Amino acid sequence: MFVGDVERRLRGDALNGRSPGLIAIFLSFLARGKTCECAIDEPGRYAKPVARICASLFLACLLLSVGASAVADTLTAGGTGSSGPLLRLLFEDFAKTEPGNTLRIVSPPLGSGGASKALLGGRIGLAILAYKPTDDLLGKSTLWFHLADTPFVMATSDHSELHDLSIDDLAKIYGREITKWKSGTPIRLILRASFDTDTKLLKSMSPAMAIAVDHAAKHSRMPTATDDLETLDMLTDIQGSLGPISLGHLRTTQSSLQIVHIGGIQPSPATLSDGRYPWRKSLYIVLPGKPSVLAAKFAAYLRSKRGETMLGRYGYLRGATP
Repeated sequence: MFVGDVERRLRGDALNGRSPGLIAIFLSFLARGKTCECAIDEPGRYAKPVARICASLFLACLLLSVGASAVADTLTAGGTGSSGPLLRLLFEDFAKTEPGNTLRIVSPPLGSGGASKALLGGRIGLAILAYKPTDDLLGKSTLWFHLADTPFVMATSDHSELHDLSIDDLAKIYGREITKWKSGTPIRLILRASFDTDTKLLKSMSPAMAIAVDHAAKHSRMPTATDDLETLDMLTDIQGSLGPISLGHLRTTQSSLQIVHIGGIQPSPATLSDGRYPWRKSLYIVLPGKPSVLAAKFAAYLRSKRGETMLGRYGYLRGATP
């Protein structure tokens, strides 16, 4: 009965031209609760009727909130570096049905932490994070959802052969037991900071990788990238390079780097979906407690079938939906 009352109130607001503020209040209230948290972030429980109702209401609220205004606007967004090209491509497609609206992405990239702070400070209207929003962020901005996953890959500028490495091979490369490609070209590792998500993912591949990655970090002369964009530049420019990046980042930038197969498995949304390729990077969308009309519309697009098709085109597997 409560859900029905909320839906009728929201529909009335939209039809009467009122702002999305009331909708945002309801969304914040729902998203703070365990029911909505389950619906949005626990794919294994989507079959539960209450979870389906709550997640459906989340999307319905976003759609209802945008009926009041057709005035062109600018959405300011920020987040992890690799998300910039993806957001631009998604917004270009979104703008085909919402002409006149524009997207401004903060540059240089804010990173996930910086974007969280900017969102809370009202400086951006949408954040895209590389990790699930923290409790501190959720306390003030509960409108968030899992956008997509993309394979976490190793890439190289060396095209002398089709590279297929085992996890043991990778550990030996990071441990400097293997220092050259089969062609004789020296392997030039591109590192990330010890606290970086990519470094943590590399270390999670195996106990041997955890030791080897720490070993590589002790060699100060190895090139170290500060963010996703610099990683892509270094991998592209340095002969014989090898380093971590996401498949989605390579696809959205039309990179010519070769993606390394791991244990005979080609990284792709399909092999990520069926579990044959287990390593992934995730993206989360976060909106302020009272999202703008444009932000709400764009979020609804991201969760639509059209948005899912676009994500798949660029190497992303849409986050679990009810």
